[in-house]
Amino acid sequence: MDALITPPMPDDGVLERSMGDRVDAEPISRCERCGNHYDKAFSVTMDGVSHTFDCFECAINALAPRCAHCNGMIIGHGVESDDQYFCCAHCAEAAGVAGLRDRVGPHS
Repeated sequence: MDALITPPMPDDGVLERSMGDRVDAEPISRCERCGNHYDKAFSVTMDGVSHTFDCFECAINALAPRCAHCNGMIIGHGVESDDQYFCCAHCAEAAGVAGLRDRVGPHS
């Protein structure tokens, strides 16, 4: 049986490459919450300010709003009334806000 042959890579028109052709990657960024240097860090812009994080956990801990009643982080949609954020309608009601619901329509 014949050996498998790997097909050649497509020709990009470059016959030879040298170290001078190399493009250096951007410098490693530092997470503003935990201080970790990470080559896969990402930026989030919120209210016109850019923030750099190494993971979603740090981004959530730094930027997620807090429930005005229980102080829990609001990671999902939450509910809002008069510039106050609540993690759920129950917390809004406990804080004296009437009429907010987690969902509309019948539910079991």
